[in-house]
Amino acid sequence: EGDRYYGGIFRYNESGNFRTLYPHNSTEVVGHRISHQLYEGLVRFNQEDLSIEACLAESYTISEDGLTYTFKIRKGVLFHDDECFEGGKGRELTANDFQTHLFPSN
Repeated sequence: EGDRYYGGIFRYNESGNFRTLYPHNSTEVVGHRISHQLYEGLVRFNQEDLSIEACLAESYTISEDGLTYTFKIRKGVLFHDDECFEGGKGRELTANDFQTHLFPSN
């Protein structure tokens, strides 16, 4: 694996336009392709065998009826430093972050 690089400018070329980079509101292919490069999900596809594996989730279970998914959030995942956070330091990811974005009216 390569060295980590912090800061700089992210450039990504696309032939079309996008309306949003917020993944839950992205309905066009271009927006989806770009946001996929910027965000990690709870799970991801293993590129070798297309199985589902944990990402931001440490683990997950699915109820027998397939209606309830329970995710255990991986500890130590931090948002990047930004002035929107107290003291400008990124805070730890919580289950509430997913609750807020998946169910904004709750």
